[in-house]
Amino acid sequence: MMNQTPETGAMRASWAARHKRLLAIGAGFLLIAIIVLTSLFYVRSGKLNRYIADQVKTAVKEYGLRTEIGGFNISWGARTAKLRDIKVYNDQTGQLIAAIDRAELVTDIPAMYALRLSREIVFKRVDVQNLNLWLDVDKEGRSNLSGLHPAPPSAPSRLTFDFSSLVGVLDGGTVHVNDRSRQIEGELGALRANVEPTANSAINVQFGTGAGRIRYQGRETTVESLELGGRGGPNGAEIDRFALRSAAAEAEINGRLDDWNALRYNFGVQARVALTEVAKVIEQIAGLQGTAAFNGRVEGEGARYHISGEVSSDELADAGTRIRGA
Repeated sequence: MMNQTPETGAMRASWAARHKRLLAIGAGFLLIAIIVLTSLFYVRSGKLNRYIADQVKTAVKEYGLRTEIGGFNISWGARTAKLRDIKVYNDQTGQLIAAIDRAELVTDIPAMYALRLSREIVFKRVDVQNLNLWLDVDKEGRSNLSGLHPAPPSAPSRLTFDFSSLVGVLDGGTVHVNDRSRQIEGELGALRANVEPTANSAINVQFGTGAGRIRYQGRETTVESLELGGRGGPNGAEIDRFALRSAAAEAEINGRLDDWNALRYNFGVQARVALTEVAKVIEQIAGLQGTAAFNGRVEGEGARYHISGEVSSDELADAGTRIRGA
């Protein structure tokens, strides 16, 4: 019978230790492979898309909105989400607020495959095609926006959104207005917009529309275009240019709005009005003919405002009386 030498025992112990380490490394690689394959299957099966879409709907409800998404797809590798047939409703009243044909979002989702339920979505760019917006007000003054609110600070959500670096582009769409309390209705089409972030949590906005129509108390006039350019932030907004072109009037406005909670405003206004066209819409000035111009300022706080400036007319006529150079 041979006796085991100390060297032989040490070699066997060393081999056993190496064997265990190799088994542990192999098990680790196997576990990683299983996790990767499971993640691939999860993404390819569409379950991740449905999960993110469901969580977006849950997060949006915290603002008083309900969302329907016809199609939602996240491209593998690139953080690009493609959505189609999106509808946004007032969750309280069920009224439609917005509909979007297609949208493409470039996002970053840090730790997307981490073993936790919460996610942060960082929005980098959004391209929207054909946005339809509705503003509907009943005879009592209640609108389809009634009940919307900021999300409460303590609202539970598995998703948080970061819009600080978002660049947005809108191509096409229509705004629909139906205010039965003031008997105003109309629409503006060919919407276009560009939004990009600036310093101090502000954003640059360039917005415009094509032709449309406005009807007041059953009488209609046309709008050629509307343009808006400026910057806005948490404390207010700077309006570089707000321009309206229509058959009845042309107007340009620039100025500031301060403190959204206790709104203050100061605008410079230049306007030229075709009284004949305005008289077609506003019955109280029926019979007026000619043009009038205003150059001045509008200042105020909330519903209290003060107008100062100069009104002039090259030629004005009313019931046979004609005034020139007023």
